[in-house]
Amino acid sequence: MDADRKKLLKKWRSNLKDSQIAHYRTAEKFKRLNYYLGIPVIAFSVFVSSNMFSELQSDQSSTRVEVGIGLVGVLAAILASIQTFLRFPERAEIHRSMGVKFSLLKKDVDKFLALHAEDNSGVDEGIEEIKSKWDEIVTEAPTVSNKLWSKVKSGSVHASPLQSLFNRRTPEKPEVELKSVEIKRPDNLFRGNVAGMIINKKHEVLALERADIEGAWQMPQGGLKEGEATRDAVFREIEEETGIGRDDLNPLAEHPDWLAYELSEKDRIGKHGRGQVQKWFLFEFTGTDADIQIEKGDHPEFRAWRWMSLPELTEIVASFRKPIYEKLGQSFSKYIQPQPKAD
Repeated sequence: MDADRKKLLKKWRSNLKDSQIAHYRTAEKFKRLNYYLGIPVIAFSVFVSSNMFSELQSDQSSTRVEVGIGLVGVLAAILASIQTFLRFPERAEIHRSMGVKFSLLKKDVDKFLALHAEDNSGVDEGIEEIKSKWDEIVTEAPTVSNKLWSKVKSGSVHASPLQSLFNRRTPEKPEVELKSVEIKRPDNLFRGNVAGMIINKKHEVLALERADIEGAWQMPQGGLKEGEATRDAVFREIEEETGIGRDDLNPLAEHPDWLAYELSEKDRIGKHGRGQVQKWFLFEFTGTDADIQIEKGDHPEFRAWRWMSLPELTEIVASFRKPIYEKLGQSFSKYIQPQPKAD
């Protein structure tokens, strides 16, 4: 597949993802609105029923109480009518269904990119088929608000709470200060760092061989900039080191703890200090191998890359990395170990 067609399909994939997110979030909004109206209706109805029964059993009924009960009953009826008229559950299901359709078409694009990365046969026909499916979905899709579209396009709204968490712009406040600052006593300080484990469909991890040390393999990692949120930093570092952009990374998990390693005295420099304390994230790679470009920039940090199992990588990394990689294997085990198939 030539570069222009690949660029077109990647643009389509990004737009399909935005459409999926917009419809999922609209469905969530209508579900919430249905709850906001439905819960008061139930509460008011129960209140009216119970108090009406009490008043019927009472010999001394109060006009004020009866008026109050009547007003609450009217309010419940109004809210119920609004709920029925606005059809929130029905509209939520329609948007959810559209989100699923856009998601499935996005997966078709991913599959098409993977199958035709080096093969040009049938590319134009496949692109026309994808376009035809997309046009068909668009004719069925209800509209979403312009405000939501703007938020989706800006990257501030994501498909799930987990993805929103990964992409928050608000810097974190960890228990210790982890900003990159001038280190005057490197033997006493640890550097704040982020790192990413990237896995493919075969549950293999992306391993990189350092440019300055032959045979030294590791996963992507890098230092935090001053005031930078870890989630922004890890996306930045991965793209700088591997060429993989956000659109090709599906967030799966985050290690709950900061993990630290200590360097031997001969390896300590002002940049790293005594060692590094790292925040680790796990991503699923949704692109193709052609998207991995470690040669980007004037001074590439790595000379080679390959997919390998985490135990295989852990076996060959520097000794100070092994304990961290072993902990990651335990924490992310359900993602990096193939799940048994049902009989």
